[in-house]
Amino acid sequence: MPLFRLLRFQNVFTAAADAFGGYGWTGTWDWRRAAVTSAASACLYMGGMAINDLCDAERDRRLHPARPIPMGWISPAQAFAIGGGLIAAGVLIAASLGPRVAAVAAQIALFVIAYDSLLKKWRVPGAAAMGLLRGLNFAMGMAAGGALFHDPPAFSAP
Repeated sequence: MPLFRLLRFQNVFTAAADAFGGYGWTGTWDWRRAAVTSAASACLYMGGMAINDLCDAERDRRLHPARPIPMGWISPAQAFAIGGGLIAAGVLIAASLGPRVAAVAAQIALFVIAYDSLLKKWRVPGAAAMGLLRGLNFAMGMAAGGALFHDPPAFSAP
């Protein structure tokens, strides 16, 4: 299916596992929160894959002509709508877990777009951005489990 190829569906479980692992790292357990966090991560990943192919459409015509956009199976406008919709869905799904989880998801969304449209052109910034994305994905799971962004302890003078 062209849509599954565009979204790299076979790889989506690696991103969901990062968020799930971050959630598990917290030591808390609510399978609903873990599942919602993984779903948000999956949406962000698949949206990023669609935007990636959109940004690489001209290059893919030469190097990967069997991909969905060069084959004409999915138009650039459809890839934009699918990618943007999935990224927005990922942030909104994360927001259902609270503002701190939404904040991490929004950072993921920004870095996905920055990576796809600009940073991947350079080896070191691209690799650093990809590593940061994986780390943020793990952090989103940790935020969902309540392990990030705790209020600092109140300072009291002796």
